[in-house]
Amino acid sequence: MADRKLLTLVERLHRRTQERKVQWGETPKDGVFQAEFGGIIVTLQLRPDPQYPEEPDYIVRILNDEGRLVEQFTNNDLSSLAENAERHPYRLMSELYDDARRLAMGVDRALDTLLNELND
Repeated sequence: MADRKLLTLVERLHRRTQERKVQWGETPKDGVFQAEFGGIIVTLQLRPDPQYPEEPDYIVRILNDEGRLVEQFTNNDLSSLAENAERHPYRLMSELYDDARRLAMGVDRALDTLLNELND
């Protein structure tokens, strides 16, 4: 199912998330984060990989404006499109997940508050 458009989507989400231009939010399900783009919702989550417990799989789901699943893929689905290690789908999706989680959970805001409270 390796589709270059899906890899391009991951690359753009990754870049725009690092630029803090994507508003990731929490969902009712722990460990699942979402962002909305013109009525289209993108969710991101990880799931343990029984063969490689230290390297979970990352899942992206695309839902239409009615909440119906229109596409779903994992880093493994895109691995055949990897051109180099720096842009490998696993690495991109891992970094994307970590950044989305930090943004959705307000990690930077919490750390700033803590650092201000502990200021000498």
